[in-house]
Amino acid sequence: MYGLSQVAQEYYGKGLAASMRTDLITAYEETILKNLRVTKNWFKIMVKNNWLEQPPLAPNREEIAKDK
Repeated sequence: MYGLSQVAQEYYGKGLAASMRTDLITAYEETILKNLRVTKNWFKIMVKNNWLEQPPLAPNREEIAKDK
């Protein structure tokens, strides 16, 4: 599913960039945002069920700076 979502996002992005009609631009933007929300929810479900590992989090830069 993730691969299809990526391909769809790419097509919508290309369509948005190539479109000169304002009504289509709005439709593309709404569709892209909807797909991003679905992908975010899908990712949370995958991590919750341990089907996918959580990506590494950014280091705490304040703690690193204190050590120097």
